[in-house]
Amino acid sequence: MRLISTADIREKMTWEKAVTALFRGHQGTRPKVQDILLEDGPFSLFGRGVILPGYGAGLKVASIYPPNSSRAVPTPMEHSMLCGNR
Repeated sequence: MRLISTADIREKMTWEKAVTALFRGHQGTRPKVQDILLEDGPFSLFGRGVILPGYGAGLKVASIYPPNSSRAVPTPMEHSMLCGNR
């Protein structure tokens, strides 16, 4: 796994590059997408799998708990992880 720092992103990425990449990405083959959402009271677990034919696959998993923001010492409402291959 490779972690990319904020400094690395700021050094290499611009808004123009981001918009161009998004535009190009929407011109190609539509990805295959499958979602899962499990909920129990304030707890949610979300997963999204994507396969872009001929390019690669990826998965995002997120646990979501909004009450975390109301704690005496607030913590993030979402914890998530991305993984993929190409």
